[in-house]
Amino acid sequence: MFEREVEILADTGLRDWVSEAEWRSVISAMTPELGIGRAATALQQGLARIDDLLLAKGLRVEAADTNGLSDQPVQQRGAA
Repeated sequence: MFEREVEILADTGLRDWVSEAEWRSVISAMTPELGIGRAATALQQGLARIDDLLLAKGLRVEAADTNGLSDQPVQQRGAA
């Protein structure tokens, strides 16, 4: 494992719901497993922590919810 940093790139819609300290707690839960080379376990733990965090804040997905945005990557041209 060569990476030395964990970064969570959350959707901008979550800015008002999740504090920086809460995101850091997710990262803290992941780093011990990453430190011993267990990236998959770290990812699972991080996702579970995020799920718990969002549920605790009342954010839930209902069966009737639809994906309001395309899942396709957005490609933009850089400055020429």
